[in-house]
Amino acid sequence: MKRYQCPCCGCVIRMKPTGYFSRFSVTVAKIKSSVASRAEKGPWLKGLGANRQRHWLRSLTHQVTAHLGLEWLNRLVEGFDILVSQGMVPVSRSFKT
Repeated sequence: MKRYQCPCCGCVIRMKPTGYFSRFSVTVAKIKSSVASRAEKGPWLKGLGANRQRHWLRSLTHQVTAHLGLEWLNRLVEGFDILVSQGMVPVSRSFKT
């Protein structure tokens, strides 16, 4: 990601392309494929770190149960799409609406 620093105030401005959640450095598509792989009992994706991916899956589980209900636990990937369509970050620990 491109970063620029203001010469006057020292503020750092990041130029993040589309396809990223706010405050995340991995694309939405990569996060979704990681969650989908693990939800289907597959392996963690290589090159991202299992700890980070575990955080995404745990946060998604909390968000889906909080906003959609317990019956969505078996459909986490669908829940991911629904929460994104509602303008939420489904892998965030924050429960803002």
